[in-house]
Formats: sequence, structure tokens, C-alpha cells
Amino acid sequence: MNNNQYTSGGCCLDVDRLIAVISSQVGGSTGPTGPIGPTGPTGPTGPTGPTGETGATGPTGPVVTLTAGPVTTLDSGIPATATVTPVVGEEGSYEITFGIPEGPTGPTGEAGATGPTGDIGPTGPTGETGPTGPTGPTGPAVTLTAGTVTQLPSGEDATATLTALPDDPNTYELTLGIPAGPTGPADGLVAYGGLYNAATQTVTAAAETQVTLPTALETKNTTTGTNTITITEAGDYEITYNLTVTTADGAGDVSVSANNGGTAIAASTSTLDVANATPATFTKSVIVPLDAGAVIDLAVTPTASGTFTLSNGTLTVKKLDGATATPAA
Repeated sequence: MNNNQYTSGGCCLDVDRLIAVISSQVGGSTGPTGPIGPTGPTGPTGPTGPTGETGATGPTGPVVTLTAGPVTTLDSGIPATATVTPVVGEEGSYEITFGIPEGPTGPTGEAGATGPTGDIGPTGPTGETGPTGPTGPTGPAVTLTAGTVTQLPSGEDATATLTALPDDPNTYELTLGIPAGPTGPADGLVAYGGLYNAATQTVTAAAETQVTLPTALETKNTTTGTNTITITEAGDYEITYNLTVTTADGAGDVSVSANNGGTAIAASTSTLDVANATPATFTKSVIVPLDAGAVIDLAVTPTASGTFTLSNGTLTVKKLDGATATPAA
């Protein structure tokens, strides 16, 4: 029973009201209301009420559009990926991109049929020179015959022409064009001399070799020795030589020069590539100052060993002035 209630005749009366009634009858004044007592503990939750009525249907949402984006191949063993990204500026549009890992390598299939032959590719670089092959059979002998000698105007380059004879392709005719020297003094050349060889000479060493010139030409104020011409009057001299070189077992550079005292006169050196079985003709004319006593000869220098045949060798000198010149240092 609540302490603030009591029962009388089956009715429950509020105690506070009863006290108030008694107090008014007694005549005393009502005291002040006491302070509110502390809140009592929360009672237990009551039972759930009935379900309310269903609310109204909301508005229809936007239509969603999904488009396929690029598919990226991932390394084998990596998990597959799928990414959905909104399309900028298009509400409800999305792009889905995939990352698909490669599968494991399958077993090797059977060899396919041979395809058609492709086009020939470009020629590759030249390989290294292989070893020298065995010596081939001796080729036909080459014969060189003397042709015409034509005098060219002074100052022009000397010429030499080899022509194979139509009835014998192994026989060549040598024709020469020799430029005239500058005009000498009124009383003719002061000094001159020359040597030649009508036979052949064989050279095998890759070193300087003196050309054999056993036959002397007319001389004036010069002397001839074994393959040499000695100057007796100093001055400016024109030195001219001709020499044909052939080889049958190789090819390489050959140099020919007029020497003064065993040393090559630089301006007189001529170098040609002598090919196998192809005659090479060396012709040169230079003007140099020479001292009295200078010894002039002709030399040939192959750059590689082999058998070289020399023919039609000539060497001439002639003094071009009557005065004494100062030799070059």
C-alpha cells in the first residue's frame, strides 16, 4: 500500500489532500512544500507497441548505367581486380575496369607447319679475312710488248697505257706519253744521262731493292755506274723514271722512288696496289736541285713478301739550267 494513501469505506484517499483538509479545519496555516525527492529508479521497459502503418512510397531513384572499361593483364599469381568508378558529369553512370592475371603457362603445343621463306635480308658486314688458301695453279704467262712513245707538251703528266692484244689476251702492249722538258739554254742541255733494262728482274723480299739498270744511254757531264748515275755539275735536274711491276702469287702495295745517295727523294715516290696478274706501270718526273757528286738510282719496295717481276725500267736525269743551283737541305 502506498504510504500516502489509506482506505475508507472501499475508497482510496490521497493523504496529502486529507492532511490539507484537516489542516484547514484545525485552522493552522499550510507549511511550505518540501523539496522534491530524488527521482526513483526507471521502471522496466514496457511491451513493444503494435507496428505502425506502412509509409508512403519514396520517389524513383536515378537509372544506374554500368559500362565496361579497359581490361588490364596482371602478372600470373596476382589476385584479379574489379574497380567501379563514377563517370564524371554523368549521374548514375559508372565504369567498371578489370585486372585479370595471366594463367600459368600451358604445355608446349605441337610444332606448326613451316612457314614460307621470308625475303632475303640485307648483306651483313664483311667478316674477318680467312686464312690464306692453298696456292692455285700457275696462270698463263703475261707478255709485255713495247708500243709507241709519244712526246707530250711540257708540263703535262706522263701517261702509260696497257692494252691487251685482241688475238692474245695474255699479251699487253705498253704505250707511253712522255712530256717534253722545259726549254733549255740556246746551246742545248748542259748535262744529262740515263740507264735502262731491256730484260726482267725478280724481287721477292718485302724490303727496298735497287732496280737493275745495266744499259747506259747517252751522257753529258754525268757518269754512269752499276745501276747509278753520278752528277758532276750542281744545278736543277729533272729526274724521270718508268717501271712495270707484275705479280702472280699475291697482291699488295708497291712503292717506287728515285734515290739520292741511297735515300728516297720524297717527291719522286709513287705507290700503287699491284693486283695479281695485272701489270702496274710506275711513271714519275720530278725537278730537284742536286749537288755535284750526287748518286742517283731507282729502288722498288713491296709491302709484303711475294714474287714481283720488274720490266721496262728506265731512269734519266737532265740539267735544266746553266747556272749552279742551291741543293735542298
